[in-house]
Amino acid sequence: MSLAQSIHPVGSKRVRCVSSSKQADEWWVLTQPVPGRNAKWPTVGVEVGVSETYRKLKADAEW
Repeated sequence: MSLAQSIHPVGSKRVRCVSSSKQADEWWVLTQPVPGRNAKWPTVGVEVGVSETYRKLKADAEW
């Protein structure tokens, strides 16, 4: 299975946790989910930070 067949884009989706949430600019998920892995988390996320400070980008990446 090629990479293009293994993942698909889901757009800009928000993930919520107990005390915070995050919405990336674009997310991709596996076509066939991994057993035991929480499906709410994306496989790959892209955040474009042209207008954000370095500190904010670093905090977003650590989240």
